[in-house]
Amino acid sequence: LPELSTKRVLVAEYLEGVTLAAYLRARETNGEPAQDGGLVRRFDVSRFARHVVRTFVTDALKHGVFHADPHPANLLILDDSAVGYVDFGITGALSEYSRRHLGAMTLAFVRGDLDAMHQSFMKLVSSTAHGNPDGFRAGLEALADQWYGNPRERRPRLSITMVMMELLTLARRTDLLPEREVVRFIRSAIVLDGLVRRFAPGFDFPGELETACLALAETA
Repeated sequence: LPELSTKRVLVAEYLEGVTLAAYLRARETNGEPAQDGGLVRRFDVSRFARHVVRTFVTDALKHGVFHADPHPANLLILDDSAVGYVDFGITGALSEYSRRHLGAMTLAFVRGDLDAMHQSFMKLVSSTAHGNPDGFRAGLEALADQWYGNPRERRPRLSITMVMMELLTLARRTDLLPEREVVRFIRSAIVLDGLVRRFAPGFDFPGELETACLALAETA
């Protein structure tokens, strides 16, 4: 709490909730976390998943600082299915330049706009002496057939995890090197995708990414 902290005293806020790890263990054993005060019985997994995605996007792409270790023990279920974050030992920081182009790339991905996705990604990489931007673009076209279903709708049919892993592999194969902060953002998105699919299977992660990115664009 900044109003109570000084250069030599750091005062933190206590969050009253249950870790997502405790909830998952209880669900897998048909039990209930101890002393939760009925919080889990009121838990709305879809609402919580929306909060997770929106806080990640807002923190990273608006404020430029985000939690880079979002495993279940670091996320708390708070009242009204809000999300609380603890243990900021690993964080990511993004420059204004990276935030702008990562936001554009993320929105282009969920919409299946390969031209915009390619243009944004190229703003976030550096090329080695053997860099092959044309090869990257051709590889993107080939991968898109697997990433998207109906060509007219161009909505992702693979998980964010699969797409981002293949994107990074393609960049490495064509000697294009994403900035370290960009890789950390992508890795955190991959962790979140796996986490959300674990506690809220069927949740529309790409759709919520699009909504969150559009909301940021409207307030920019």
